[in-house]
Amino acid sequence: MKPQSVIGVLAAAILFAAAPALAKKPTIDTSDASAMTVDGLYPVKHARLDYAVAKPDFDLAQYDKVKVMQPGIAYRRNGYELSEKQTRKLIDYFNEALTERLEESGYTVVDSVGRDVLLIESNIIDLEINRPTEASIGRTSIFTASSGTMTLIGERLDAFH
Repeated sequence: MKPQSVIGVLAAAILFAAAPALAKKPTIDTSDASAMTVDGLYPVKHARLDYAVAKPDFDLAQYDKVKVMQPGIAYRRNGYELSEKQTRKLIDYFNEALTERLEESGYTVVDSVGRDVLLIESNIIDLEINRPTEASIGRTSIFTASSGTMTLIGERLDAFH
């Protein structure tokens, strides 16, 4: 698989994971006090994520602008890593896709922080790219079960609280 194909598959996966929930509105479940984290966060139901927590009084209505922070990327140990150019391309595509989705959802994306600006911080961790070995001489076919795996962590932060 060409490195450009890997980037396209990863970017598509990131775009899907970053998409806002459309089916049911996420709700913060405060019914079980034992589910609260040490930071005072409760589980979010219908978040379309494997794990989501939030403060009970968290309200997105106060924000009409967002600032997308540069995502971090951490590879799984001993795996194939993208070149610096490929990594920049992946980050740029991620930011473009996330910005487009946020604007479609009615947010104004800005470059500076302020009282009405919500910071969106993302990190891609445990990125593992299944890259076939180089082809040998002659006609060969190479198959992989998947393009790879990753974990996407997203945080929404208020710069002033």
